[in-house]
Amino acid sequence: MMDPFSLFLDKYGTFTQIQERSFKEIEGKRNCIIAAPTGSGKTEAVFLPMLKMAQAHENGIFALYITPLKSLNRDLLKRLTSLSTASGVTMAVRHGDTSLKERREQAEEPPRILVTTPETLQNLFLSKRLRDSLKNVKVVVVDELHELYYNKRGAQLSVALERLEALAPGFQRIGISATIGNVDEACRFIFSERKYVVIGSDTEKTFDIKIEMPERAKDSEEIKEFFSIDEAAAARIYRIASLIKESDATIVFANTRQAVEALGRKLLYLDKKTGFGPLSVHHGSIEKEERIATESGFKEGRFKAIVATSSLELGIDIGKVDFVIQYGSPRRATRLIQRIGRGGHSVGKVSKGSIIVSENLEALEAAAILDNALAGSFERSGIEESPYDVLVNQLGGMALEYGEIEYATAFGIISGSANFRKLKMEKFQQIVSFAESIGIINVRDGKISIGRRSRKYFYKNISVIPEVSRFPVKNAVTNRIISYLDEKFVYSNIDEGSYFISKGMPWRVVSIDEGTIFVEPGERVEATIPDWEGEDIPVSKETAEKAYAFIENGLGKRSVFFDPHAMIRAETFIEKQRSFFVPSSTRIIVEELEDYAIVYVALGKLGNELLARLLSYVCSYSSGGRVTAKATPYAIVLEFGLNFRKPDVKKAILEIAHMERLDSLDVIRGSDLFRYRFVKIATLFGIIDKGAKTGRGAIDRVMNFYDGSVVMEEVARELGKNYFDIESVREFARGLKAGEIKIELRYSTGSPLTREIIQSAYSYSELLSPEFGKEDAVERLKEKLSKESLLMLCSFCSYAFEEKMDFDSDKSIKCRKCGSPMVVIYEDEKAAVINKRIGGKALNRGDAKIYTSIVKEAGLITEYGNRAVIALSVYGIGVDTAARVLRMLRRDYKEFFVDVLEEQKKFIKNRKFWNG
Repeated sequence: MMDPFSLFLDKYGTFTQIQERSFKEIEGKRNCIIAAPTGSGKTEAVFLPMLKMAQAHENGIFALYITPLKSLNRDLLKRLTSLSTASGVTMAVRHGDTSLKERREQAEEPPRILVTTPETLQNLFLSKRLRDSLKNVKVVVVDELHELYYNKRGAQLSVALERLEALAPGFQRIGISATIGNVDEACRFIFSERKYVVIGSDTEKTFDIKIEMPERAKDSEEIKEFFSIDEAAAARIYRIASLIKESDATIVFANTRQAVEALGRKLLYLDKKTGFGPLSVHHGSIEKEERIATESGFKEGRFKAIVATSSLELGIDIGKVDFVIQYGSPRRATRLIQRIGRGGHSVGKVSKGSIIVSENLEALEAAAILDNALAGSFERSGIEESPYDVLVNQLGGMALEYGEIEYATAFGIISGSANFRKLKMEKFQQIVSFAESIGIINVRDGKISIGRRSRKYFYKNISVIPEVSRFPVKNAVTNRIISYLDEKFVYSNIDEGSYFISKGMPWRVVSIDEGTIFVEPGERVEATIPDWEGEDIPVSKETAEKAYAFIENGLGKRSVFFDPHAMIRAETFIEKQRSFFVPSSTRIIVEELEDYAIVYVALGKLGNELLARLLSYVCSYSSGGRVTAKATPYAIVLEFGLNFRKPDVKKAILEIAHMERLDSLDVIRGSDLFRYRFVKIATLFGIIDKGAKTGRGAIDRVMNFYDGSVVMEEVARELGKNYFDIESVREFARGLKAGEIKIELRYSTGSPLTREIIQSAYSYSELLSPEFGKEDAVERLKEKLSKESLLMLCSFCSYAFEEKMDFDSDKSIKCRKCGSPMVVIYEDEKAAVINKRIGGKALNRGDAKIYTSIVKEAGLITEYGNRAVIALSVYGIGVDTAARVLRMLRRDYKEFFVDVLEEQKKFIKNRKFWNG
């Protein structure tokens, strides 16, 4: 049995600063958080003293090492096995993929150190042998603390630690993280009211990061033509390729799996043409063995780059990384530092990277995030306060663990958790009664015991992560699973013979058999890119305000964040925008256009999401029709639709400022978001079975049944914390009432910011998702329209005339008789209403609605000419939909056609739901 400190020094020669600071505190058995930059040696700072103490431990498990990912567990075992073996300390991993044989061995002879996940810890309490072994635990380590402390997984873990405390009183608690935005909350989460120390490092991590906006690339015609992308899109692809070529080992991060697949597809194609370096794709929906193969291939030098999501953001050992590319704004400072920190992953090394963005506002956002990250100012997140669904989950687990437990004892364990410190006994009793009413537990004579559904419920809901049904995708040639597709995507896009992208490659569906999708490699470029649930990353209010401050005050010293070309573009954008208007936190610009308005308010994504719903609610009420709202972190776009009265947006904002309850569920009760979160929360409560297929009508009936219950209370609480920034909207309302925030009304300006806000609000086809490669469909549509002459109708004189489509220009269309530009596509009912109006006859309510639509349609054709006529002539495209497509301002006709086809596909797909 050798000394672990000596073993480490023999290999590395010296300790890092954070290691030397940590050893004394850990060996002194003090609770601590180690908060230090990526690559500073935090893992060994904990493991070395833990191994030393474990050498003297005789029976059972000495330490639990908890990580948020199974892949991290696997990686830790690989990294530290030799050190623990040489130290004479047994170590093992336990998670959902652990074999039955390994589980039996662990139960018979528990390891001294057990590496596990928050979910598997729940299971350990229910294994008699391992539960007995847990009574000997002296140390619990929670790694990557920033991934857990603010969410429901963290709340579940917090209660589990108190359950462990009841078995092994006084164990030492250690947290590890590189990027905690809210250290106080993280400490409260892991220690509750216990004493602790925070161990930091004076050694600052050095970063070399540039923001780039490529616009031109040499020899890009082939990739532009092959993927039907524009010059700037091709330039971004080529720039990423050149950065990969210049480096030895690169990770390319994108924010969603959809973007990763699309980007990987283009880079793999370009590599075949130019040979800049072999690469692979990595994300959470790719099968585990495929991910491991990518990780080992990169470490061994067989891949020069990996295109990944947050699946590689944490500390998985993939070897040396010398450059990191962030595709698009990272959205959050914590995410940027975690990702760029993967490069130069050791003390004294510079972490180098580039942020590749497409638009000026995105560049300013990236600069704001980079500024915050370098200053160590990370987004602050609070813990989940008394989540009732997690409480029911833990009551079921405790009933199974104890068989029977005193009511007061259960409350004492749960309220010891920081997440439930504020829980009152009265509310606890209400939750217990609810859990009993649905069979999760029994309550008798002041004791909680196993209910009729306890076992089945708990094992189905060990994980509090919302489950999305997924279909395995299996290569029919090798019979290996390569990835998983979400149920929603499969039902909408997958059939035998269809094509989709996975691991950056096209695949053709051979068959679908008992829930498994069998595929073979394909070559078609127009393959669909899958989308997955739950990937949106909200931009904070602080970031949005700082981006607007750059427009108001200039970049100043932050100009060094940009490469020369991007800096010129950003500064030109700022200068041009200033000549129109400058929004700020104290001056809200409302820009009114013909049938929509833009409210420039920077409350961040979550603040603007709530404000948008409130504005939609008030404007719809005042205009007598439906006003839809789309939120970006920087503005809210209001669409007026076919309303009889145009809403007074300024008045609506002031009305919101005087609302008594800004968090009223009335404004979102009927929304898809509310319904979606209700289903997930109701599932964790156990009132909807996991995996149950539920239609909209059935969900609404269940919602009505549980109206006013703790289930609805939890939906409201969760939406307020994780989906809407209620406090920012309240602060905004206070500022309006106090006169500190002014509202300035403007009319259509065509400013640079206007264009970018509209594109960000309406562009569901960002450069990389979905693909523009739908050549056949576009050509078929063009061919169909080119053979037709459309009958047009003048709304001024009622003259009808034929018009041929022209795909080479955006020519204006005017009446052949009177020259009026106010023309529409001919329909009998339109002609009848126009003739009534010309004849001076009164219009009834139905006629008035048709006439309003005529005016809107004529306005679109006047503004957008030939393109508007094309959009309106396509089946399923109405006036409002056409307006949405036209506002995207596509420069390329092919991209415009793709937008039209996407809207038509949505119409056809959703039409079957209209009557049910």
